[in-house]
Amino acid sequence: MNTTSYNHSHPSDAGAGETQAQAIPQAQATPQAQATPQAQANRTRTGGGGRQPASAAEVLDYLRHMEQRMVQTVGEPGALGRWTETLFPREHVRYVWALYRVGALADGRTVFFYTSRHDHTVDGKVMAYGPDGHRAKDDNSEQRSVNSVVSGQRSVNSEKIIPLDAEHSSDHCSLFTVHSSRVTWLHALDRMERPLPLPLFGEHLADALPFAPLCLVESEKTALVAKLWRPDCTWLATGGKSLLTAERLRVLGGRTLLVWPDADAVGEWMDKAALLGPDLGIRFRFPTAYLARIREGPPKGDLADLIAAEKNKTTGNP
Repeated sequence: MNTTSYNHSHPSDAGAGETQAQAIPQAQATPQAQATPQAQANRTRTGGGGRQPASAAEVLDYLRHMEQRMVQTVGEPGALGRWTETLFPREHVRYVWALYRVGALADGRTVFFYTSRHDHTVDGKVMAYGPDGHRAKDDNSEQRSVNSVVSGQRSVNSEKIIPLDAEHSSDHCSLFTVHSSRVTWLHALDRMERPLPLPLFGEHLADALPFAPLCLVESEKTALVAKLWRPDCTWLATGGKSLLTAERLRVLGGRTLLVWPDADAVGEWMDKAALLGPDLGIRFRFPTAYLARIREGPPKGDLADLIAAEKNKTTGNP
């Protein structure tokens, strides 16, 4: 596989057929974050306007609640799962859904559970999909308000309205207006606070196969479709273009990471890789053939779109 590499080792390590785009001196990998839920909660809540960290009991109650929610929903394919079954064998889709802990609510919305490498189920991202596998249109006029926060900080009174598909800020509270076809989180639906930092989607699988290629994409859907396309790789997702951050990637220190950005994120993610790689000890690689194809496609295209187009061409689906 030809790749553009942000390589933090000797250029000769790039391997045959790879383009050496930039060489940066090797840096020590940052020490791993503390594993305990209480320590993670303390990090999440520091610097948040004097708010006190969640107690150990609060954190454990929250984790038990999320585990229960996961048991209730995982196994249901939802609209996204049914669409994916038009591209891949049903038993393969159901296996990947279980592996990544993906389920659905009673109304068919997909729930992507975010589980850390320490097996803490931190939250569930709720998204609605149509029968074509794309995000559902926001045509539901019914709205309901939920007091919550994007980052899990303690709730305070606020009249600020933030769309549910807004990407996380580091520290603010809001009164959410929830649309059934918009993005929300289980902690918001359940009127709870998220006391732990959000891991990468699929992070619990990062160490399961230590010799498997480690790949990173933007959306959870793309990670699932890519896993079905290339099951020999471990696929992770940031959950948003702006969520490629040092805090999220720290758990991958010392690893090589194949990065498959969306079409509108190629430049931004390559710049971030050049900045973050030395500090985190991560060797970033961008597959050159994929970059060429994604740049030629729609401005919002991604790897899942390319895979679906190829599968539909093979099966004759429209």
